[in-house]
Parts: sequence; structure tokens; C-alpha cells
Amino acid sequence: AKGHRFRSRGDVETVLRLYAEQGISCLESLNGMFALALWDGRERVLHLARDRFGIKPLFWCREGDRLAFASEQRALLAGGYPSRPEIDPVELRHYLALGYTSPRGSLLRSVRSVPPAAVLSIDARGHESIKSYWSPPEPEETAASTPQPCRRRLGGRCLVGSAPFRSVLRDPRRSPSCRRHGPSPTAWAVVTTNL
Repeated sequence: AKGHRFRSRGDVETVLRLYAEQGISCLESLNGMFALALWDGRERVLHLARDRFGIKPLFWCREGDRLAFASEQRALLAGGYPSRPEIDPVELRHYLALGYTSPRGSLLRSVRSVPPAAVLSIDARGHESIKSYWSPPEPEETAASTPQPCRRRLGGRCLVGSAPFRSVLRDPRRSPSCRRHGPSPTAWAVVTTNL
């Protein structure tokens, strides 16, 4: 723990200590799902960040010199943000066509979303910047770093570059994990290099 003494058992205190040591680059060390806000009083900067895959939502709305953020749009609406809610027609089309909004958008025109694996920083003068702190590894890196037990579960060998991929296909409804976690899947995927 590098000499840190913690007063609680929660992860919030851990993230704060990590931020004190590494600054905003501490996000690169975090795994799991989160949406967080960090106020840096010394630098006078507010950081809003989301987990790598965007599992936890984080919405924000800025009107003039006022800023509000929340994990749900209805919380923003309950707080009076935006002052005049309007549907964003572009995001609505995106949602109706794909089933989700764009990574930075929302169905409300002046409400935006912090993208996955990104941090929105707003300084005391109101300047905004959004930066990505992580990107998925290349397929070659992923296959080479996959632990052996996972490779066995994937069917033996993994795809590395143009090397063949072998997988044992079975009926997922017979898989114990599917029986434990609910109904059978509605989508199927097959990966092959021998067409």
C-alpha cells in the first residue's frame, strides 16, 4: 500500500490515493466498471471518467457557466438540466437504427455522454478536453497474452495473424453456463479461416 493508511474499506479512497500519486494517468491502472468524478483543487480541474467498455454511464450537461453530471439522464432532468429538454434528432435516428446512441451522445440535445475509456476534463476557465486513456489491444497481442486455461476453453489454439483458428462448436443451450444464466442466446457467431 506504499505506506498509505486507509480509513475505509471502499475503493473510492484507493482511487483518490492513486490519483494523488499518478495524476489522471491513474485511470490506465483501473480495471472493472466505473464512472467517476475527480475534482483536483490544486489544478482547479474537474475530471469525469468512464470505464474501458462504457459499462457504467456518465452523462453531463453544460448550460452557460453551469455544469451538471449524473449516471442517469433522468437525474439531470430532475435537477433542471437541460433547462429546455429537446430530443436530438440525429441521436434518435442512431438509436432507432442501431439500438443505442453514439458514444458521446444522448437522446437529449444538450446532454452528452463521456465516451468509454475516456476522461472529460474541464478547467476553471471552462475549457473542455476529452482524451482516451485506453484502447483495445491488437489481435496479435490479445492471442499471445491469453492465459492457457482460456485458450483451452476457446478450443485449443487462438488466431494469431494468419494462423488457423480451431474451435469446438457445440449447442450453447447444453452448456452449463447458459443453463445457469438464463435463456439460450439469440445470436450465433462462427469464426473460421477455412472457407
